[in-house]
Amino acid sequence: MLLATACAGGDASFPWEGSARNYLQRIADGGSLEGLYGQCEGRAQVNAHEILAGEGRGFEFSMPSSTRTGPEATVNVSITGQDGSPTLYHVDLREENDTWMVCDMGVGNVKIDVD
Repeated sequence: MLLATACAGGDASFPWEGSARNYLQRIADGGSLEGLYGQCEGRAQVNAHEILAGEGRGFEFSMPSSTRTGPEATVNVSITGQDGSPTLYHVDLREENDTWMVCDMGVGNVKIDVD
């Protein structure tokens, strides 16, 4: 069975958004990311957070949308860092043992069709 869900106005409405929020908040706070990365069927990018190095500590973020298909999800993120202008990113997650784990992060938002 294939399940696809799209959500506008993210910000932790769904469990995968909550995991993305926790991940981003820990990066902004300079905290440990231990336990947030998954195995992701061997695709995990354990240094995905390094993409945010230029944003500086204490950045602010919002999650305007997300999408889920089965055990995989992507959360679109807008981050306002030390330069004061928003930059778009996305966080890819996978559900492992009933927990949403971070697999990767990239620059730019992904297209999400919302009816």
